[in-house]
Amino acid sequence: MTPVRRAWRGFSRGGPQERVAFLLSLGVAELALLVPFVGKGAWGLAAASLSVGGLWAVGHLRGLSVAHGGFLGFLTLGALGTLLGWKEPMLIGTVAALAAWDLDRFARRLRSVGRVEDREGLWALHLRRLLPTLGVGLLLGGIALEGRIALGLWGAILLGGLGFWGIAQLLRWLRSLD
Repeated sequence: MTPVRRAWRGFSRGGPQERVAFLLSLGVAELALLVPFVGKGAWGLAAASLSVGGLWAVGHLRGLSVAHGGFLGFLTLGALGTLLGWKEPMLIGTVAALAAWDLDRFARRLRSVGRVEDREGLWALHLRRLLPTLGVGLLLGGIALEGRIALGLWGAILLGGLGFWGIAQLLRWLRSLD
């Protein structure tokens, strides 16, 4: 068996539904970030985007846990692109990278269990829940990119308090995992 065939067979260690969903989301993320970078001549950012996407795909092929690093790389590139003025494609790329991260993590969790009764059904259910979430993320992200809200002092204090409360809840949840 050739190395390429062995790698493809081992990709996600699952069915075609897993491979297609992950490759589609990673491809959309890659294209959404790469096209504006190349179009504006930001060759360093384009090379970084290709590197992050390629390393993530190869790491996933080999069964390595690289989802967090890949998502962080795309998130960083999306933030840099947004600062350079390419808001909409960076939002699409970031949301697609979030989808790839979620699908990669879901595939890893299913692999760690071993035998799964209705694997295709679980994937279908997961995708049915993921797609509306991504749609809402794109909608809210688009509103946030275009909308401006003038906050007074009390609004800023309230928003800061909600942020601290959210971080405290996140830390409490993380501690409960140990």
